[in-house]
Formats: sequence, structure tokens, C-alpha cells
Amino acid sequence: MDAPLMARCACCDTEFPLRPGPGRPKSYCTVACRSRSQRQRDRHRETHPQQTTDTAEAESGRRILGQVLAAARSERGLDLPVIAVRTGLPPQTVRLVLTGAATCTWGETRRLAHVLSVRSGEVQHLWESAQGLPRAGSGPGFGAAVTVLRDALAGLHRAAGRPTAEALAHTTGLHAPTVAAILRGDWAPDWQATALLAAALGAQPALLRPLWERLHYAFLTSPDQYPHHGTPTRPARDRPPTPPAFVREEEASRGRRQPPAPPPRPR
Repeated sequence: MDAPLMARCACCDTEFPLRPGPGRPKSYCTVACRSRSQRQRDRHRETHPQQTTDTAEAESGRRILGQVLAAARSERGLDLPVIAVRTGLPPQTVRLVLTGAATCTWGETRRLAHVLSVRSGEVQHLWESAQGLPRAGSGPGFGAAVTVLRDALAGLHRAAGRPTAEALAHTTGLHAPTVAAILRGDWAPDWQATALLAAALGAQPALLRPLWERLHYAFLTSPDQYPHHGTPTRPARDRPPTPPAFVREEEASRGRRQPPAPPPRPR
């Protein structure tokens, strides 16, 4: 007989067996834990009124922020009391953040990320989205904008369980080398590829739209023209950026006309 599937209670942090069958998996071991968690959320909303925004983007940012931190906690193998002691936060606050039920201040979120070995760039945009903060259309230079988008994708990648480039390529229709280059930050994707990756990683594409627009704006204000297929993040200075082989193959698979080859140099 197979061992029962175990889950961890979002309130008391104890393991309990999941009953097989249809429906949403349980998050609490007992009704008492579920009621206690609801009371904690209500008290948290009273002391943090800025957390009560219920827009789709805010809900998505809060949920994925919790998934990123919870995945990092599983990777580190840390218990909630240990995280609470190292961050100086109450255990119930840590539990609410990791379950995506609420968020704390940015300073507290950075401490949580540091304890869990998560780069602050992986969670900053998610935290800002959860707070409903306005996003500026312009920002820092091209290199900094690439880093921000790369870190945001890294956070989504962690929250999704770090699927392989091949698995994401199968889901998105992109080539696996394209996906790997985007996740490494070696290739700045166009919006279509960014939206496909965001959806494949379980997030709404609109969550990354401001970051991609900031990247696009940074490139538009540079002397070069932004190619429709994307651009390398470190182009050569002595020649315009040329799409690599995996991008040219992807362009052909999309049915786009390739630019004519340059004429041969006279000998």
C-alpha cells in the first residue's frame, strides 16, 4: 500500500495526511487551525490597512511572493520558529507571508529574503505589486533594467519549482536555448516571449509588463533600435547585435521573414 500524501498545516506547521479525491487540497489539519488562521489574518488587516487591496495584480503579487519565500524555505529546510528568531518577526506573521495571506513591510520582507537566501530583486517587484504601488514608465539604464527583469523571472521560476528550460520550452513554444538565455539574463526578450514565460511560470503576464516596458524604454533611449525578436544584453561595440542561431530558428518557426544576408565582401 502506498504511503499517504502528506501536507504541512499553514497554521500550526505540523504534517497531516491528505485524503485523495477531487477538490482543492486542504491547507489546515483541523477546523480549529483554519479558524485560528482566519482570526490572525483579520488582526493583521486591522494593523496593516495597506494590505487590504484586492486588485487582481495585488492578489497575484502577494500569492507569488509567498510561493517564492515558501519554496526557499523548503530548499533551506528551516522551521518557522527558526525563521521567526532570525528575522525578529512573530511566527504568525511569517506564516501569513509564506502562505500568501498577507505581506509585511519592505524592510521585513528583505530580512525574510536574506534569511532564506533569496535575492531582494526576486521579491521586490512582487512586494510592490502586492502593495498596489504605482509603477513608473521609465527607470534606470538598460543594464539595470535587464537585471530587474531577470531577478523577477528568477523569483517566478523559484516559485514554480524551478522547471527545466526544456519543460518551459514545451509549454511556451519557445526554444529551450532561448528560455535558458532569458533566465540567465543573457537575452532581453520581446514582450511575447516575456508573457509566455510569465504564464508558464504561473503568473499573470501583466505582473511583468511594467518591468518589460522599463527595459524597452531604456533601449529606446539608447542609440540602437530595439529588434522585434529581442536583443543580447551585452552586444558587441564594433557591430550591431545579431540574433543568435536559436533566435533565427525561432523566427523561422514563427513564419517571419528573415532579413536578407549581407552581400559578400569583394576580394
